Amino acid sequence: MRTHQTIKFIGFLIGIVSILKGENISKNTKKSHLRWPQELPWAIRRVMLKSNLTTVPRMWDYNDQRPQCEGYISADSSWGWGNQISELFSVFGYAIMYDMKNIMLKAEVRDRFGKVFPAMKAIPAYDELPCKIDNYVEVPLKKGLKFNHTLNLVSKQFAHDNRIGFTFRKEILQLFDFAENIKEVIRNTKARIKATQRQRMGLKTALPITLVGIQCRRTDYINHIVFFGGLSVTEYYYYKAMDIMRTKFGPNIAFVIASDDLLWIREKFGHYSQDVYFAVDYYQDVGGESFVFDFALLASLDHIIISPGTFSSNAGYFIDGDVIFPDCRFQGRLHATMGTQIFHLSHNWHSLTDPSFVSIPNLTYAA
Repeated sequence: MRTHQTIKFIGFLIGIVSILKGENISKNTKKSHLRWPQELPWAIRRVMLKSNLTTVPRMWDYNDQRPQCEGYISADSSWGWGNQISELFSVFGYAIMYDMKNIMLKAEVRDRFGKVFPAMKAIPAYDELPCKIDNYVEVPLKKGLKFNHTLNLVSKQFAHDNRIGFTFRKEILQLFDFAENIKEVIRNTKARIKATQRQRMGLKTALPITLVGIQCRRTDYINHIVFFGGLSVTEYYYYKAMDIMRTKFGPNIAFVIASDDLLWIREKFGHYSQDVYFAVDYYQDVGGESFVFDFALLASLDHIIISPGTFSSNAGYFIDGDVIFPDCRFQGRLHATMGTQIFHLSHNWHSLTDPSFVSIPNLTYAA
């Protein structure tokens, strides 16, 4: 009898501890989500966005007089625009998750993206800090390593984490608000495309037109995929995705295609004269780099069909509508090499296999 009562009492204690532990986890989770946008740097960035400031306000001046920097997070950025922006998504996501307020970047990365996203200009570079960085710990943290706010964290090259980026997507996109001059150009471009599409369709009234972006990454990336024993997507992947979009959204639709292979898209999509437009025909220099216009335009459309590569997937990150991403063949096996994590995190990302793959012999499907 006494043994039975003892067991019940131990069970009762375990239940109480579990409840308290669950409450603590809940509090920590809410803290990351709710407190971060109210922290000082984010509030200042919102002010900077509205006033279009280009210098760091004095009230956020990093007056850290300690000889050693503590509690900073940064990225060991790689070379491409797509890879760099992926790593930035991860850095800001980890900063939110760990409730870290001090972010710094390499000066060239900060200045590059600051032309496009003005709020980035408020982030200091390494040599602008009054203290010195002695060491970093890589994120995600290795198993067994406990986090504390004195650690300096770094996201290594290509260490971007889609799960982190999508968990804190709304907070991160506060920082990635395009410059006003870019938004104005994009608004005008979309209006021109919609007006032309209504003329093509013979519409007399200003009925809504659904704009779907298509990004075709080719040139060097095809060689990259081939080097790793893979097959890049063909035009038939895009044709199938376009048919899906037409079926879902009806006849009042227009496709806007951007690519690094302009001859190829002219050849493969030129016959779609009823609802296809090429971004290059509307090009304007908005960020000092030619592809910035393509990225800003694609990221502002209703839906998007993307190709392999981080440039495509990051444009899709901005989209609230449907995103169709491709499966790619590697070593004779079918892998969703991009988007697999996103697929489980976001209901609007949809995987699509290139129809031509099924006609190629000696290739097997694998999850």
